[in-house]
Amino acid sequence: MHRIDAGGHGFTVEEDHNVILIGAERAGQSVNLVIQVPVNTSLDVENTNGPIELKNVSGAVSAHTANGSVTVSLDRVPPDKPMSFSSLNGKIDVTLPADTKARLRLKTTNGAIYSDFDIKIEPDGTRSINGGGPEYSLQTTSGAILIHSKSK
Repeated sequence: MHRIDAGGHGFTVEEDHNVILIGAERAGQSVNLVIQVPVNTSLDVENTNGPIELKNVSGAVSAHTANGSVTVSLDRVPPDKPMSFSSLNGKIDVTLPADTKARLRLKTTNGAIYSDFDIKIEPDGTRSINGGGPEYSLQTTSGAILIHSKSK
């Protein structure tokens, strides 16, 4: 395991068995991180107070925040990996390639759900796009869920 100390500024980077953990904390201040990763990297992003924005992703994603929106734009999706996007107080805005095959679990308590995709309701209550595939969970308590189709 390797630890990189950032000189006491509330920023840490740790690597353990090819998993990178990045932490940023400053009392009373927001912290913006811009991170570039190799193509086809899986991302697991968690935040407490603030939005998550991921662009040009081509691996599996798990993105969760308590207070903020989750905005993710995927250039490619792995054909067999589940994904998860959630917020307690914020919208979920996900852009998927037009040919994405997925089963969707969608839930918002105080908001609406919009999709560019034709969504089919399956007997088990899930929704599917393009014939179904791995499960994608999109969930928020207070906010809209937007699912965009990105053409190539």
